[in-house]
Amino acid sequence: MGWQNDLKLSSRAFLNHVWPSVGPSLGIGGNLLPVESVTDSEMARALDQLAGIDAWHVLGDTGIRGIAARVQKAPAYASFTIRKERSNGAETEWAKRLRAITQTESGWLFPSITIHAYVDDFDNGPLIYACIARTKDIFAFADDEYINDAWEPRVNRGDGNSFAVFWVDWLKANGVIVKQFGDINQARGPRRQRIARGAYSSSTETRTRQRG
Repeated sequence: MGWQNDLKLSSRAFLNHVWPSVGPSLGIGGNLLPVESVTDSEMARALDQLAGIDAWHVLGDTGIRGIAARVQKAPAYASFTIRKERSNGAETEWAKRLRAITQTESGWLFPSITIHAYVDDFDNGPLIYACIARTKDIFAFADDEYINDAWEPRVNRGDGNSFAVFWVDWLKANGVIVKQFGDINQARGPRRQRIARGAYSSSTETRTRQRG
């Protein structure tokens, strides 16, 4: 396909090196369509910046869903990293995803699935590590109450922007289903010990905290 040559490096790496490994876990067959390959540049930018959707997964006559895909070069980390605050005060993906997920009556788009992956090289691969979770399940813990329980705060010293690092092990300890691919042993985990906040009900989407 000619459009593949026009994709940015990270999108091409996702299509060529990540999706072949993780795609089957999301449904048999179907097509992965990077947003930039089927949408004009302005709309693609809006889908990325407002909805956080990088690709569409089209599964036959079953349906279509949005995917948030982040691909970086190794070393790999077993985590989902979400930008929480910008030093200039601009709105971040943390706020945008929470608004879309919690204000269901507004009908704002957000990705059904979030995938973070690492490759050795964008052009040649191979896939080193990838993790997948439902976006709703991750953001069920997007609250300062769960610092060092489900996520760890980090600040980029260069620009002052802050991030929430949702460690896979911490999410799984809270009942979130996370699928992992590649060499799990190569993915770095948290350096600090998780501070458990308590037990939770069965589903993170409808969970309520159990108080003693």
